[in-house]
Amino acid sequence: IPVSDPPTMVDSFRVMGAFVRSFREPLQIVPAFTGLFLFGCVLNLAYVRTRSLMLPIGLHAGAVLLLSQKDVYMTVIRPNLLLGSSLAYDGIVGWGIIVLMGAYIVAFVRPLEPCCVAVTQEHDSVRRI
Repeated sequence: IPVSDPPTMVDSFRVMGAFVRSFREPLQIVPAFTGLFLFGCVLNLAYVRTRSLMLPIGLHAGAVLLLSQKDVYMTVIRPNLLLGSSLAYDGIVGWGIIVLMGAYIVAFVRPLEPCCVAVTQEHDSVRRI
């Protein structure tokens, strides 16, 4: 979308219109939306299991790193529903990997111990909160 220099209010409406035009054919965005929704559920599951943001942030950072390097290990000749496109999370194989990641979290991730410690002044003793 060409934007004038400096950008004007009309340019902002043109950009918003381009965003809305992407929803004209919703079947084109359903596979990517499904993958992103599943990954969001896995991140949520990781937080609920650990009550910490460390695992979800690490999973998200790893996914971003993996997707940024996908050209090294993946070449998509023709996008299809089974393998997806170059996004790597918009096909049945990608969804399966995301679901396996969630199953691994359910099976093997244990809740973390609370890290906060309170010192009572009456007895100078330390106890976990």
